[in-house]
Amino acid sequence: MGRKIVVILIGILFAGVGLFLLRSNSQKMKRCTVEVPGKVVNIVEEREYEEGSYHYTYFPVISYQAEGQTIESQYTTGFGNKNKFVVGQSITILYNPNQVSEYVIQGEKSNSIMGIAFLVGGILVFAIGVLKRQWNSY
Repeated sequence: MGRKIVVILIGILFAGVGLFLLRSNSQKMKRCTVEVPGKVVNIVEEREYEEGSYHYTYFPVISYQAEGQTIESQYTTGFGNKNKFVVGQSITILYNPNQVSEYVIQGEKSNSIMGIAFLVGGILVFAIGVLKRQWNSY
């Protein structure tokens, strides 16, 4: 009985993380309303050793003009595909007029996809926990 409760709680936790990610991404999109051209000026590579091999994550460094300032910032989301962004690539930025260093890359959906994955995964784990509990009560 205790194991089933743990599975249900893990499902709720994952679904909660998914909802949090989706909500925070949605709020950021609402705040970032000013569209400007931007450019990828660098790619930061992070390497992590796990289970006998190296895994790489690539973070684009973005430059754009906002309110007369040049903003240069490493994007908070990393990508496993080295060629997702390339140095010199032109992109469209949407930034927050109240905090010009807060921005999103137009059309970039990685954070939404991650939120959906956590939400769906959490719902599935929750459902498995509930169904397992019901099956064992017969």
